[in-house]
Amino acid sequence: MGSSETTDVMLANPPDAGKLNRAQQATLSMLQQADALDVVDEASCRMGGKIITLCADMTRDIKSLLDPGIAAAFTFHRTLTGQRSEYLAPLGNARDVADRKMGDWRREQRAWEDRQAADVQKRLMADVKEKRDAEVDLLDKAGRTEEAVARIDAPLPPAPPVNIHSEIPKIAGQSVRVTWKASVVDPASVPRDWCIPDQKRLDAHARATRGAVPVRGVQFVPIETTAQRRA
Repeated sequence: MGSSETTDVMLANPPDAGKLNRAQQATLSMLQQADALDVVDEASCRMGGKIITLCADMTRDIKSLLDPGIAAAFTFHRTLTGQRSEYLAPLGNARDVADRKMGDWRREQRAWEDRQAADVQKRLMADVKEKRDAEVDLLDKAGRTEEAVARIDAPLPPAPPVNIHSEIPKIAGQSVRVTWKASVVDPASVPRDWCIPDQKRLDAHARATRGAVPVRGVQFVPIETTAQRRA
């Protein structure tokens, strides 16, 4: 039987609801027993061991009920997601290419428009200065020297606002979102408050050395768990 046929069979024949309900009740009962357990002597310790053994047995039983269906569903899910990725990949690539080219052009266009605005602003300020100088010249010719000097010392009035028509279109249904990201260029200069300890590396060091090789600022703690061996 092929994988697709197996998947169809498993999806059409879900696990027995009665067995699952009984299994659920048994698991809740086991949890209640574990909560009520008070390990104070050898007998109660053995009772804890019995609970762990029963948990392992019940775990195998529940997995035998559910794992075939889970495997079939996973195979079905993986097939569909693989197809989806295959079909969507060219679209994602096309979008990224178009978006990158549009972004490059927008940056160049904005820079060009900023230069145009700066040139216009410069010409407007030159006109303002020329007008001021003409007024000063008239005041000086009229013998109003103090007024002329005060006019020269006074700051130039601001130029009229510059409005450059932008060629960057606003496309219906789309917006340009700016996302800032950090790029570490000198790790040694990053402040301590912005650094996160490498927990995975520290745990690996603890396992490898059993805590015998200290690391400044770190405490290695042994954590005991009980493992159930297969019969």
